[in-house]
Order: sequence, then C-alpha cells, then structure tokens
Amino acid sequence: RLSKPGFQLVELSIDVAGAAAFAGVLAAGTVLLGALRGGAGTAVVIAALAAFPVFLALFVRRQFSATTPIAEWRLFRIRSYAGATGYIMLSNLVMYTTILAVPFLVEEVQGKSNLTTGSLLGAVSIPVAVLAPIGGRVSDSVGRRPPVVLGSVLVVAGVTALLFGISRDVPYVFLAAVLALLGVGLGLSTG
Repeated sequence: RLSKPGFQLVELSIDVAGAAAFAGVLAAGTVLLGALRGGAGTAVVIAALAAFPVFLALFVRRQFSATTPIAEWRLFRIRSYAGATGYIMLSNLVMYTTILAVPFLVEEVQGKSNLTTGSLLGAVSIPVAVLAPIGGRVSDSVGRRPPVVLGSVLVVAGVTALLFGISRDVPYVFLAAVLALLGVGLGLSTG
C-alpha cells in the first residue's frame, strides 16, 4: 500500500508468482540460447530443457487465473493497441539486432577498430535522439499515423538495403548510410 500526505491510500496488487514464473521462462530460455554456442555443460542444458516448459506452463496458468496478471492480453483486442505494440516489438527487434550484429561484423569479421564500430552505432542512435522529439511534435500536429508510416517505410528500406548489401567487405560508407536511414525511420516513428 502506498500513501502520501494529502493523497488517498492506493493498494497495489502484483502477481508475484506470475512474475517469478516469467523470470524462470526468461532465465531458462537464456541458458538454452547460450548453450547454442557450446558454452554450457550437458547437465545445465538438460536442467534448462526441463525447467523451460514447467515455468512456461506456470506462467500461462497464472495469466489465466490471477486477478492482476503480468500481461493484460485483453488489450490486444483493441486494434490500435495491438498495432502499436506489434510495431514497437518489430522496431525493437530491428534496432537491437542491428546494434548487436554490426559491431560483430565490423570488429570480428572485418577486423576494424572500436572507433569504427562506435561511429557506425552513432549513425543509428544520433538520428533517433534528434528526430524523436520532432516526430512527437509532428504527430501532435498532424496525427500519429503519418510519421509512423513514413518512419516505418524508412526502416523497411534500411533493413532491405542492409539485407541485400551486407557482405564480408561491405564499405563503411554504405553501413553508415543505411544505419542513418534506420535511425531517421526509428526517430520519426517512435516520437
């Protein structure tokens, strides 16, 4: 229960068992993904394989039985909520996959420096930081759809260019331009 002087007492209800089950799903999944690299022992992999479905079943059961589940799945019946959530999930997938894969490509495959990697990551993050507030102002004045659609088109164009243009010896200028395009798209669409 939370209380402040002059405010009404509010009772918070958190599904601790559901949160613990979800944490177990994430932990077991992380161990299993890490085992793909061959770093985990057989006993650890077997334990994670056994724990994952147990935690997943517990989590699903808690989602349907708890009065305040961790995720409120009924919200996905609202088209705008489902669309916005889906877009955020996909754009985060693109962003995090890119910012994890590009340093590996540049440093491990191409043998370039941390400075090169940092400048390439700056090419995606600086446009996001600069354009997100502008995208927010634009969406306040013309509506949410135009900046999201424009940003999404730019993200898809950048991902497509990256998909077809990536190679062992891909030039720095190409990577910087594509990452900047992704940054512009993400900045406009998330503002």
